[in-house]
Formats: sequence, structure tokens, C-alpha cells
Amino acid sequence: MGSAWIGALFLLTSSALNAAVLTVPLDAPSVQAAIELAAPGDEILVSPGIYPGGLDFLGKAVVVRSSGGALVTTIDAQGAGPVVRFDNGETESSVLDGFTLTGGTGENLAPGLTTGGGIFVVDASPDIRRCRVRANTADNGGGVAISGTSSVSFFQCAFEFNVAMFAGGGVSVEESASPEFLECEFTSNSALTGGGAWAHLSQPTFRESLFVGNTAGLVGGAICMVSATTQVLGTRFDQNGAQNGGALLVDEAVLTCRRSTFFQNGAQAFGAAIRAQGASDLLVQNCTLAHNSAIQGGGGIDVSDPAVTVTIHNSVIFWNGPDQLEPDVPANAEVDYTAIQGGYPTGEGNHGLDPLFGSDDVPDDGS
Repeated sequence: MGSAWIGALFLLTSSALNAAVLTVPLDAPSVQAAIELAAPGDEILVSPGIYPGGLDFLGKAVVVRSSGGALVTTIDAQGAGPVVRFDNGETESSVLDGFTLTGGTGENLAPGLTTGGGIFVVDASPDIRRCRVRANTADNGGGVAISGTSSVSFFQCAFEFNVAMFAGGGVSVEESASPEFLECEFTSNSALTGGGAWAHLSQPTFRESLFVGNTAGLVGGAICMVSATTQVLGTRFDQNGAQNGGALLVDEAVLTCRRSTFFQNGAQAFGAAIRAQGASDLLVQNCTLAHNSAIQGGGGIDVSDPAVTVTIHNSVIFWNGPDQLEPDVPANAEVDYTAIQGGYPTGEGNHGLDPLFGSDDVPDDGS
């Protein structure tokens, strides 16, 4: 056993010693040229500047990192497909760190159907850090499209001003993909459905993130979930809007929402903060929904189908208009230890007392 351990240690040490650092543009004229030169374990260090897009990691376990950060280092596809693609089985050892990704128009999956304007991911699980996915377009997944068995990790990334003709202005998550977004920001993205993000038959997690100013022409200004299982944890939703589901639209889906805040979201019809429909399962725990406004009903939460399962625990639902919970919330909803303006007729520990946010009436995250 000892000799085997020593042999394994030797291989790891040898691999680390053999890893090279390639610099762009010194060792290679472009980022793609450096990727093609790199061996597994190598690092590619990119100097500030603007570089051509169409990057393909080619399945390589390499780290591509900017030396100056995303504000001064840009990859621009200039309207020629995705900015970056991961579709060769990349793992978390394939790292993209510190770039602005812009000018992408997506992968042509079929005539007249593009997806993944900024980043296109299929059956791959790269690690994407501190990137700005900005001003990209596609039919689906204007900023990013993730599908297949992908479990991409996004850390401290920003998704800004991306546009999808149909679904997922910022991000589209399809099939069995299970990405995690940690400390990410979704700002001013737009689509017909899911202005910030679209989740279909998938399992995304949004953790300690921010959605602000995202819009959908139909449903789900911030996130639209259809037949998906989604976790929203410690996340804030401000000033997102749609016809229904100003912040969140949950359709035949499972949503677990904890420690999150919904503030000044709007719906032209129903469900300014959250709208649930179909046989959905909705859990809202330790959340605050305040100053959201729906024209027709459900300023806080709207439920359009008696098949929806609703559980609300230890939350604050106040100053939403025209009401806090739309009257069609199922009679068997479990609501307890929650401050709801006007009170709630059943459940334990509920009350209608002013939560006293402060003079500006802006709730703290998850208060």
C-alpha cells in the first residue's frame, strides 16, 4: 500500500511540475490558439484587451484566466455564434475566470433556432468565475444555454442586458442540467418567458444572488420554472416585471425558496412576486415579500390552480397590492408564523402586525 501511495503522489507531483503557464498574447496570439497549444493542467493567463470569440475548450482541463479581470478583458464574438462553448465533456477542471463575454448570437440548433448567445453548454460541467455575460442574443438562452447532464458552477458572475427571443434572457437551463449560481447578479435581461432565467425539466440552484430589472413579455420576469425543481436561497428580487409572475412563475414545478426577499416587483395581471400554477409545489420559508404590485391580484403570491401545494413558514408578506395572497390560494395551504398584512384565518402563530422594516420601508434580505 505504501508503494502504491508513493507512486500516486509521484504522478500528482509530476503532473503539477509539468503544468505550464501560457500567456496571451506573448506565447499565443489569441485565447483559442493558447487553448489549442495547452496540455491538461496548464494555465492560460490573458492580458487586458479585446480578443475574438468563438472559444472552444476542446474538452481540455485547463484554466483560462485574465490577469486584469473582466472590466478590462473582453472576449467578443462579434455576432458569429456563441462567445464560448463547452460541449466536449469538460469538467470542473475546465475553468474560465475573469472575462467580459459579449457579442454572441448563439449556436444554430436548427434553421431559425439559436441558443446560448454568450455561453453554450451541453453535457459539460465547467467552472465559470467572475465573468460578465453581457449584451448577447439568441432565441433561447440569450446569455447562457445549459442542457443535457451539465452541472456548471457559476461564481460571482454577472448576466447583463442579454436578450432571448423566446426563453431565458439571461440563462436557459434545459433537460436534466443542474447548474449552481453562487453570488451572481442578473440585471436587465429580457425574454418572452423567463427574463432573467428559464428552467425546464432541470434542477438549477440560485444562491446568495440578485435579480434586478429583468423583464418578460409573458411570464416570469426574473425566473420562469416549468416542470423544473428549483432552489432559491438567500436571493433578492428587485423591480422585475412580467404579465404574470413579475419575479417568479412556477408552472408544474417544485420551488424551494428560503431566506429571500422580493421588493417592488410588478405584474400586469397576477402574481407580482410569485405566481404558481398547475400541480406545483411551493415552499416559502424565512422570506420577505413587500411593496410588490399586481394589477389584477396576488401582489405577494398568486395561485391559479387548486392543485398547487403551498407552504409558507416564518415569513413577512406586507404592503403588496392589491392584496397579499390572491384569494384562490388553496384552503389547505400551510401558513404559520408569518406576518401577513390583514392577517390570515388559519395556521399557528400568524399575525397582521406591522413588521417595522424602518423609515424607508426597504426590507433587509430575508428579514
